[in-house]
Amino acid sequence: MVPARILTAIAALSVAACWPHAAGAQKFPVKPIRIVIGFQPGGGSDAAARPLAQKLTGSLGESVIIENRPGASGNIAAALVAKAPADGYTILMANSTIAIPTLYPNY
Repeated sequence: MVPARILTAIAALSVAACWPHAAGAQKFPVKPIRIVIGFQPGGGSDAAARPLAQKLTGSLGESVIIENRPGASGNIAAALVAKAPADGYTILMANSTIAIPTLYPNY
């Protein structure tokens, strides 16, 4: 039979190994956030994204930049966001009119 103190030590080590390490966490955001819109400036998506960016800038304390990439029914912007690093700093603002990507195989 295993002594109780060994079982306690094993349990403590198991909990310590699973405990999240706060020292490794980084503050978010540490650089500007980019919202990419697949339509022209002044359109509906742009009009919805600008007040959102303004609110996010105030609440996050970091700049939120709107970047318009019109063309191919929004697929140019979607491709740009899909190829961006998966770090949460590039966001796609899309609407229900975004086309199926197979219609534009070059993007």
